[in-house]
Amino acid sequence: MTPVLTVGIPTCHDFNGLWPTLIDLHKTQLADDLSSRIEIIVIDNAPEGKHGKPNRDLVSQIPNARYVPFTDKQGTAPAKQEVFRQATGYAVVCLDSHVMLMPGVLARLVNYWESETSDDLFQGPCLHYSMQDSHGRSRIVGTHFSERWGDDGMFGRWGVFEPAKDPEFPPFRIVMNGMGLFSAKRTSWLGFHPEIRGFGGEEGYVQEKYRQAGRQTWCLPWLRWVHRFGYVDGVPYTGLDWRQRAKNYLLGYRELGYPDLSGIRSAYTKPGRLTEVEFDDLMKELGVVPRLRGQLPSSLESRTPSQKKATVNLLLTELQPGEEELLEALPCTLRGRKSGAVLCNIGCPSMQSQLVTTFDCRKHGLVTLGKRRKDLINCLNCEQRIDDLPDASSRSKLITKSHQSPVDRRQNEVELIIGVLSATHHRDKREAIRDTWAPIGDDVESVFIQGDANIMSLSNTGTLRVPCKDTYDTLIHKVQHFCRWATRFRSFKWLFKCDDDTYVSIPRLKEFVRTLQADYVGRNYGGFASGGAGYLLSRKSALVIADAPDLDVGVPEDVGVAELLKNAGILLLDSKQFEGDQRGPWPSHSNNLITGHYLTPARMREIHNAFCVSPVQR
Repeated sequence: MTPVLTVGIPTCHDFNGLWPTLIDLHKTQLADDLSSRIEIIVIDNAPEGKHGKPNRDLVSQIPNARYVPFTDKQGTAPAKQEVFRQATGYAVVCLDSHVMLMPGVLARLVNYWESETSDDLFQGPCLHYSMQDSHGRSRIVGTHFSERWGDDGMFGRWGVFEPAKDPEFPPFRIVMNGMGLFSAKRTSWLGFHPEIRGFGGEEGYVQEKYRQAGRQTWCLPWLRWVHRFGYVDGVPYTGLDWRQRAKNYLLGYRELGYPDLSGIRSAYTKPGRLTEVEFDDLMKELGVVPRLRGQLPSSLESRTPSQKKATVNLLLTELQPGEEELLEALPCTLRGRKSGAVLCNIGCPSMQSQLVTTFDCRKHGLVTLGKRRKDLINCLNCEQRIDDLPDASSRSKLITKSHQSPVDRRQNEVELIIGVLSATHHRDKREAIRDTWAPIGDDVESVFIQGDANIMSLSNTGTLRVPCKDTYDTLIHKVQHFCRWATRFRSFKWLFKCDDDTYVSIPRLKEFVRTLQADYVGRNYGGFASGGAGYLLSRKSALVIADAPDLDVGVPEDVGVAELLKNAGILLLDSKQFEGDQRGPWPSHSNNLITGHYLTPARMREIHNAFCVSPVQR
């Protein structure tokens, strides 16, 4: 019978850590009658060392445990990857050989995976050794990692989301966490970078890989574990030298554009680590090139030689202030258009070459090089530009584009403004929304909210750049800046906030708010409205958020908004027309749902096309 769960334990010269972990698991599976529903695999990355035989002998005494010597690759990530290769269970939980689970957690995790079908990544809070404070409350080392570098050269610092001290608090999304314990469905595991060796480069990499695949990382507050920190005889891992660790992070950056290259350089060129020259040589050896801020193309290995060359040419060209917003507006061959051209109107004084080939996507990389760089930038600023028109007759028409930022001018009153939380590298998601449900009309306005701006600005493509980092940790700041912009520069009745993987039926949403008498409306998930399903804010609620001091980074955006409004006496009105479950359902002719969440661009288009089959309301 196929086990529900594989418990995988990678180990390296650590019998003293493996023994308590393995014995505790065996004791637990006997007490909770789990032996027939789980399997245990120990991956020994140093089977020939002095700990190898004791490890093997220990594992042999547990009936459903299997010992696997693994010497092909040395390192924590390769050993964890081998867990998934050897596993036969429906799902896998991987834990270090010095991690212990809290009572009842193993049985609950088995039960969880018997009904869970998600392709997401799941983690949980790491507890302090004392486990409780003097008042009997959970004492937690961390529920998540924040995106900060430590003095030890490790990316990610522990953070605690206070409500998660209650193990029954609902699951919430996190940007990253320590990899001492994580769980995923075996067949959909995305894996570590195959070239990582030694120690480091895991945290952040896997979670970002899931994010870029349209998935999420969740903290399950009940999935509690204790991790041994420190070794009496020293750390048993090999590959701890600074060069290898820097290499691991650079490999992740080469593939995902994450974490930021400047952060890697700063962490690994400190005194006693690598010199600037050594770091540059390592980048050259790995084929790592600086990227435009926020750009996350596919790995260079997947591109053709011509695509690699074109990408490098642009990426080594420093962007000037304001150019990134202009690049955002460039056409792309993946956007359903017939060409990738930016064509100036005949007679445009700023453009000498008349035609600039552009590809601006994760598949092709960024290629925006004309005959002269200044010609391209001048053309992008030209108010008489014809973009990507399919035939010569169309090109003869004059299309005027205004590049004035509308952030500082008020428009006439609109019924509804939709704010879509996005990130610079989510261009494919924004295009799917523009191609499907993005509203067109005078009564509804929509903006995509992105970070990494020095000042707030609104581009003519509907991108609201706000002054905060473009990270998951700062989603709550993006919402607050959205409210500040809307209450200052717009006259509206309702704000609707959603994510860039959310489908919204605009006609249904407009009908919903037509007679609505409330200030805060959404799908209730344990006292807060799901941010992914989307929630409505009246002008009163938007002002509460806008006028508040800067909200705490690291608090899940939807939870933080709910707490702020509750303190102001504004309570949530629950509506099941907003759907946030990753398993659906989604808006269709057979239901009255307004939104659906966790949608890939392709799935969003499928839903939209199904709506358009008949004249029934979308």
